[in-house]
Amino acid sequence: MSKERAHLDLDDNLDLSEFAPKTQKDHGRPDPKALETVAEQSGFVSRENKRRRKRQRSPYQAQLNLKCREAVKAMFQEIGDRLDIYDHTTFEQALLALIEKEGYSDLEVRFKELTK
Repeated sequence: MSKERAHLDLDDNLDLSEFAPKTQKDHGRPDPKALETVAEQSGFVSRENKRRRKRQRSPYQAQLNLKCREAVKAMFQEIGDRLDIYDHTTFEQALLALIEKEGYSDLEVRFKELTK
């Protein structure tokens, strides 16, 4: 038994002229000024850049991930809900309360400088 491939009976005389790239037709782009006038007459307005409002950069950029008990997390979030403040503010207030309670006056000064 021979391992010869089956012949596909294709002509070796292929005409490759059909595969040549097509030439692009010049569609003639309209004058931009003329387009603008027609657009204004039709009621279209230009998409001009709007003034960007400068947003002050947030001082809250560092992320602190802690592992804690599920109930402690819920309690932490409930405190924030009751005070109607965000988690980062709840954390800062709790940290300040701990610093004051322990009497770390040097850390209290540093904390107040950081959070001005």
